[in-house]
Amino acid sequence: MLKPIIFIFICISFLSCQDKCISKSPVLRLKFKNYAKHYYGGIDSLNISDKNEIEFISNELKKLRSEINKSNLVKSNYGFVQIDFSNSACENEEYFSLIFTEQNGNIIRYSKGNYGTEKYYKNEKLTERVLKLMKLNKSITE
Repeated sequence: MLKPIIFIFICISFLSCQDKCISKSPVLRLKFKNYAKHYYGGIDSLNISDKNEIEFISNELKKLRSEINKSNLVKSNYGFVQIDFSNSACENEEYFSLIFTEQNGNIIRYSKGNYGTEKYYKNEKLTERVLKLMKLNKSITE
């Protein structure tokens, strides 16, 4: 009888932590991981704790409004850069990804803190910043 109760408590605790990760605690660190190096070069990974850089990226994510609704939007892609965040509540949680697609250009996958509800957007300022930070070969992405 005690085991099911403990299991339920752990599940509830885990899910409530996910909700507060993005919404309640400020982002302290971003970790970039390049999964597109074979096409675009650049650096393998990067950790950022600069407040101005984090603020710029967070503000650009808040501006995402027009969701792209296309079937098979990111099916044919050349790879992606995944950006994880850390704050006082969570460590290395997925924040957003920049996906380099064959037909639709550079697409941002972002859940706005609601796990399992990722949506797709475009944002040139954010794309340019990620390309610059990761030292990716821009000419290939155009």
